[in-house]
Amino acid sequence: MKKTLLILFFVLFRIFLTVAQDYSEYNTIRQDAIDLYNNKNYFDAYEKLKLLDGKTVAIPQNNDVSALRDSCVYSLKNLINQNKLILDKANSALNVAENLISALYFYNDKYTLAYKNHKYGFVDKNGQVIIKYQYDKAEPFDENTGLAKVSKGSKIYLIDTTGHEYLLSNSNSLSPNTEAVDLSNQSLTRIPDEILALQNLKILIVRNNNINQITDEIAKLSNLILLDAASNRISSISMKISNLQNLTHLCLSNNNLDSIPFSVLNLSNLNYLDLNHNDISVINDNIKKVSLLEYLDISDNEITDISPFIGKLTKLKFLKISKNDLTSLPQEMANLVNLKQLLLNNNQLADNLPYFGKFQHLQKLDFSVNNLNEIPISVFEISNLVEVNFSDNKLTIIPSQISKSEHLISLNFSKNNIEILPNELFKLKK
Repeated sequence: MKKTLLILFFVLFRIFLTVAQDYSEYNTIRQDAIDLYNNKNYFDAYEKLKLLDGKTVAIPQNNDVSALRDSCVYSLKNLINQNKLILDKANSALNVAENLISALYFYNDKYTLAYKNHKYGFVDKNGQVIIKYQYDKAEPFDENTGLAKVSKGSKIYLIDTTGHEYLLSNSNSLSPNTEAVDLSNQSLTRIPDEILALQNLKILIVRNNNINQITDEIAKLSNLILLDAASNRISSISMKISNLQNLTHLCLSNNNLDSIPFSVLNLSNLNYLDLNHNDISVINDNIKKVSLLEYLDISDNEITDISPFIGKLTKLKFLKISKNDLTSLPQEMANLVNLKQLLLNNNQLADNLPYFGKFQHLQKLDFSVNNLNEIPISVFEISNLVEVNFSDNKLTIIPSQISKSEHLISLNFSKNNIEILPNELFKLKK
């Protein structure tokens, strides 16, 4: 009997110790959860309280534990709602910022003028400084020259996109070291002799004058890298311009040229050539000589034929052939695989078109105001296409392959004969 009572005593004592241990652990966990809750760490408090669910030994019920758990859940929901509100506000602010960015002028889709600490500089779309804040006055980069006019104190410069400065002089401040001259709007009939004597000249701007020819003397400017003679009356250009092998940027828009001068096509280092608004009728085989071109504008001419050798200009990023009389395009244009913008609007293009599937860098394509009866299916193989314009043609259907154009933001099919919109059109994410 004594032995039995002794065994029972040890069993009860063991149970008592277990209960006491569990009760102590229970209170420790409970107190930890309360501390976490008071510190607004609701999730960890809730996780602590979940540890109490697994106890197998009966412990006196604490109603505050259940209430505390409910409070954690309630507080967590509040936090989620508050964060959602903050997120909604952030998204709204982001949309405003994106709209502001869209409204800004970014030269080359990269550089815009910015102001900080009473100085001007240039930033990209991410707000990263490209050219540091250092100028007292500044203008945006010019679309035609790719240069920006800036000033430090009394000195005025033209800068390129690398930030390189060219001291700008006028006709009253010329010196042997003059690097840049702007003689726009001076009613000039020729380039002055004193300008042609500046052997260190690198930038010459003579826009909006009455110059009718570029003479042999231009060869004296052997260091010239940019010549902007837009909006004159130029009808002839000396062969000697081909001696300017440092020339990379040539703007001859809005003149009286009836062809691309052979001498211009001998400028093998050109990467920018603007010939829009002249009287050019044909792009001949010699176009292949300017193989380093990245920008070519031959819009607003009278072009009826383009040589297949345009396909040799594989570095082209921007090609504008708008407002001409083209009825077809050479198939070799398919080789222009680095194009980012191709503008073909206001021609008479029909259905004999090159393969577009290789243009994987192309972002903007304009076929508006032509005679297209159908859209080339290969257009929708261009993975990075953002903006497409097929307005004012003779289209009757939109191909179902349009669903492949996942990055499209702007799509224009107005002024056609389309009656039914394909379901695939509504699957475009943007």
